[in-house]
Amino acid sequence: MSSALRPAGRRGRPRAVAAPVARPLLVAAACLVLLAAAYALALGTDAVLRADRDLRFPQVVGDWRLRDAASWGFARAGEVIFGAGTAAVVGGALLASGARRALTAAAVIAAGPLAGVALAAALGAADPLGGEALRQSQGAFPSGHASFALSLGLGLVVALPARRRAAGGVAAVLVAAAMATGIMALGWHYPSDVAGGFLISIAGAAAVVAALCPGPPPGVRAAALGRLAAVALGAWAALGAVALWLLPDEPAGAFVDAHPRFIACCAGAALLALAGVAAVSATAGVPGAPAAPRAAARAAGPTIHGR
Repeated sequence: MSSALRPAGRRGRPRAVAAPVARPLLVAAACLVLLAAAYALALGTDAVLRADRDLRFPQVVGDWRLRDAASWGFARAGEVIFGAGTAAVVGGALLASGARRALTAAAVIAAGPLAGVALAAALGAADPLGGEALRQSQGAFPSGHASFALSLGLGLVVALPARRRAAGGVAAVLVAAAMATGIMALGWHYPSDVAGGFLISIAGAAAVVAALCPGPPPGVRAAALGRLAAVALGAWAALGAVALWLLPDEPAGAFVDAHPRFIACCAGAALLALAGVAAVSATAGVPGAPAAPRAAARAAGPTIHGR
């Protein structure tokens, strides 16, 4: 058979079809490996267990009565953000783009937190490494608050058109980083719990993407992801500076001098959230959008070229 009559793309078709699905699955698998490693280190080694405990409660507010009031207010604000945010993301996707995109956003928002709640309950009951009994709170790994905060942002990113994902990504990083900082400062969770919550959120979102909208989306380039990183980290730094300035009991400089490891831990949480947002943005297609012409041609299968 001449080259003009040979079915084109016969060998390339599986790769063309499978590659978009493989990328988010690879992201999910990597996050699960990191999740297992974080749990093993945080609850299976004495050094990390002690560091986790020391970083959990930096005494942002010295008076316990003010801490209780801050915890109550933070909890109520979190409930409002989670409830209103979920309704806004899913409802907005439904009105603007239809049921398929709304379903995808809802699945991304729910996957990580549901998996996290089940995993935390199982680990707390089984305590496979013996570290749960040495903690002040058992069954807290991974953090449900951290998981839901990042999953909400990832749902927003997936629901938005490709050209608007950078703005959605900035909002996602800020919400997740603010939640991580708050729950660590108020003593609700250990830093390892936050890392676990973020990792299971990214894994859940990537698995949903692989099933419902594998990408990459049109128009997402490395430069766009770089701008997302720069703007998100700049906004996080500005928000952190304002929070330090508003501390009730001590000057910002004194807090920075007293708690450098806590601030580094908060920065690490923001970077992890940013990495998750960038990974999902780069691997998720646009649910319900028509395929790009070239991708559609590849997916159509072997063709016969004539002269």
